[in-house]
Amino acid sequence: MEAARPGQSLHTLAKHDLAQDAAAQSIAVSSLIFQRKVTHEFDLLQQVCQSTSNHVSQALILVYKTTLDEINELLCQELEERLLDNTLDAGWEPTAEMVADRLVNMAIEIFSFYLSAHPELNEDVVLERFMNQITEGVVQGVAEAREILDGVNSLDEETESQIDQAFDLTLEGLENFRESFSFDSIDPEEALFNELGDAEDYEGTLSLDEMMADY
Repeated sequence: MEAARPGQSLHTLAKHDLAQDAAAQSIAVSSLIFQRKVTHEFDLLQQVCQSTSNHVSQALILVYKTTLDEINELLCQELEERLLDNTLDAGWEPTAEMVADRLVNMAIEIFSFYLSAHPELNEDVVLERFMNQITEGVVQGVAEAREILDGVNSLDEETESQIDQAFDLTLEGLENFRESFSFDSIDPEEALFNELGDAEDYEGTLSLDEMMADY
């Protein structure tokens, strides 16, 4: 602690030192998070580039991996388990349709597990919660992939078109999955209020417009 100046109490000086320590810790944490983010992005790009030399396929694989990572992160906060495996098939040269189909099918496959993890809620509420988290993961994953590709100057017109197509097809497939369920006569949003109380207390519910804000 620095020496107190005339008229400055030790209490005031201690508070000042604590504030400086807190600011330094905050900067250190932010720096560590940034370093980990950069390292993660580098590892992703390295994995993708090793899997194929086709730049459009590389972009789609990156979309696939970042989307699964984001979905896993969201579900893990609730279930404490990473449900989706983002391991790449050797020699996979995906199209936008293939990426969308695989993402949707993987979501469908884990829904039964997600449903069984919430026996206290009715199926309508569980499905809405699940679809919100999956959709949010898709939006965030695609946005992250675009940010990474833009950072290495790899977002040409063809690549952007394929990413947009994969994104649209994934959301379309998820919506078809949602509509394939026979809801009770109750409105899903009303079910959320009935089961969970005030919607403001439920952090997992976002409108599609809110999810798309960063896309």
